[in-house]
Amino acid sequence: MEASAGHLRQSALLRGWSGRSDFVQGRIGNCWFVAACSCLAGRRDIINKVIPDASAQDWDLGHKDKYAGIFHFQLWRYGCWVDVVVDDFLPTKRGHLVFVHSTAPNEFWGALLEKAYAKACGSYQAMEGGTGGEALEDFTGGVSEVVSASVYGYQDTEGKQNSFFRMVLHAYQSGSLMVTGIPVKSAAECVAMECGLVKGHWYAVTAVKCISRLESSNSAIPPNLYMIRLRNPVGRGEWKGKFSDGCAEWTRVTKNEQVKMELVFKDDGEFWMPWEDFCANFTSTAICYIVNTSFFSLTKKYHCESMFRGEWEPPDRAGGSMTCSDQYLNNPQYKFRVTSPEEEIVLSVIHRNQDSRPKVGLSVGIMIIQVEENRRYRLHSPQEPDHTIRVSRYLRFRSSMRPMLKRGVYVAIPSTFRPGQTGSFLLRMFTRSCSDVCELSDFGTNTNKSSVLCRCMPFFSAPILVTRVEVMQLKGVDKDRRDTFCELACDGEKIKVPLSNHSKSNEVVGAIFYRRHPTIDSIKIRVSRVVERLPQVYTDVGRQERVPTIAKRRTLQ
Repeated sequence: MEASAGHLRQSALLRGWSGRSDFVQGRIGNCWFVAACSCLAGRRDIINKVIPDASAQDWDLGHKDKYAGIFHFQLWRYGCWVDVVVDDFLPTKRGHLVFVHSTAPNEFWGALLEKAYAKACGSYQAMEGGTGGEALEDFTGGVSEVVSASVYGYQDTEGKQNSFFRMVLHAYQSGSLMVTGIPVKSAAECVAMECGLVKGHWYAVTAVKCISRLESSNSAIPPNLYMIRLRNPVGRGEWKGKFSDGCAEWTRVTKNEQVKMELVFKDDGEFWMPWEDFCANFTSTAICYIVNTSFFSLTKKYHCESMFRGEWEPPDRAGGSMTCSDQYLNNPQYKFRVTSPEEEIVLSVIHRNQDSRPKVGLSVGIMIIQVEENRRYRLHSPQEPDHTIRVSRYLRFRSSMRPMLKRGVYVAIPSTFRPGQTGSFLLRMFTRSCSDVCELSDFGTNTNKSSVLCRCMPFFSAPILVTRVEVMQLKGVDKDRRDTFCELACDGEKIKVPLSNHSKSNEVVGAIFYRRHPTIDSIKIRVSRVVERLPQVYTDVGRQERVPTIAKRRTLQ
């Protein structure tokens, strides 16, 4: 197709500051991708990462020799930024772009980015029916959390709605990107509702706001109004309920506030709606947290990132989830430590789909189990049910969680939902402090000692007995347990366990001993408290029955 010199002079990859309404969805069912692009368009810093040196790549009529007909993009794929290069041939029909196109006829960054993403996925067809959280992660390298109405329950009570609003508002103010939708189970359910919303469709979240200055003489109307602004990637079709374009309710909002909200009554696909109506209609929201771990940043929340690549392989490393199988411990296991009294961590698992069929993916998730302070090897026997701290939702391809954990040692177990499934995965963990993350192995698999050395030096021999000691109840100790420790000793090994968090029965206070030369009376327990750095011993370290601690000892063959 031949273009005129005047047309080429006006064409551009990226024309100035790209707005969130600059492009619309084409004929392929990838509204999730276009919704993510609408979020991307409002963030120049992210665009500069995804489209490096956009001005240098652009067409320059004065320097035609510098134009090579190719464009360079960067996408985050499975733990690293990948360069994706595409040519400037785009699918057209009767002179018009078939897929994503810009509202400005001579701007092409949306169409070219869609082509680069299709190349990374395998084809345009592979982009049919994805989720917005996937695209947001691939644009930012962040971690997406999917909040579902059925799980979070924000459609049930006003209190849960307000809690959900605070979460979304904080995420928006922190620079997170969000998309929301009304998922359905079949294509037949993808229909427009009377309120103007479309089932089976994804929308971009472009603003979240609490309006506190309302003009109303009715005292029954609350003075504060929670609002959210969405954009339909099709570029048309808006909300028709309360506070829709031109609605009488807007008279309650001051002119000053309307200007701050950038309120425009136009059928461009972007609209405001009240929070209660949003919760009543939208059932799934993906929040992509852009995690900052830069050494030079003063505003970062998480300081350390740990990343592991692994495999689910039958029969010993593909045990499935706790729901579907009692062999859930037959999965890769990763130990980490929380040193603060309480800390929020971020965990994410991504299944790397290597199937030739683009939409064949495993449902994956993560389990977290609290373990002993000195655990060195894999879990083989199921723990008490209360020791399972958290289980994420099992979702196709990707799953994440943000648990708040108390001080202690934990094991993260990424798994597929069903046992016996094979695949590769990437596990990521973000913490506020270095958490000594490592993969647990079986006895002897992480040592290079030769069999001759083991026979000559008994110290290096493999354990023949495993004993687990757990503190179940404390008596004779003050309620204020700060700086209180339980010291467990067995066969010459001593472990000091803090008791300050032991206020609930589901918190593990104990140790595990891998014994090479076990004796019957070698386990000793005592409780001590540090006062001005001097230990005050409450009990004798002699016989177990004299210690004001009821302990349970488990011996595992």
